[in-house]
Amino acid sequence: MHYATGQLIARHLLERGYRDTAFISPSFSRDVRAGERYRGFQEGMEQGGARVTMRELGGATDTAEAGALLSELMAERPSISAVFCANDMVALGVMFECQRRGWEIPGRLAVAGFGNLEFTPNTVPPLTTVEPPKYEIGRQVAELLLARLGKSDAPGARQVDLGVRLITREST
Repeated sequence: MHYATGQLIARHLLERGYRDTAFISPSFSRDVRAGERYRGFQEGMEQGGARVTMRELGGATDTAEAGALLSELMAERPSISAVFCANDMVALGVMFECQRRGWEIPGRLAVAGFGNLEFTPNTVPPLTTVEPPKYEIGRQVAELLLARLGKSDAPGARQVDLGVRLITREST
């Protein structure tokens, strides 16, 4: 699911003409799934002839640190035109920094996230994001736990791809 998420966002940004991009994420040691999103994004963008620069936050998600990383990235490579953030909270920090600097979203910089958190339709502009199937993930986890406890006939540990949904909004 996470690799496919990266590929999905890569296709979305490539279709809109973005070729110089960045990925901002919590540390992969803290969020292994974000590393998979990055890998899918990087490979998808490179297959499309685009460029990706990656930055990791020092620890967990922090909106202020995400903004500071965006500032560093843009100072190094002002040609970056789109940022895929490993989660919606990182995207929020990136959007705050754009607003502080007077950069239009998506005019100066397109921004996309992951999670479809409750605030995403209400950011200015509304945030493009990828929505995981939260209810189905919870149901599958409950089944696996019950199977492990011997209280269900459901099969034990397995990988299940539940898919994701791209929610395109005005930030890209």
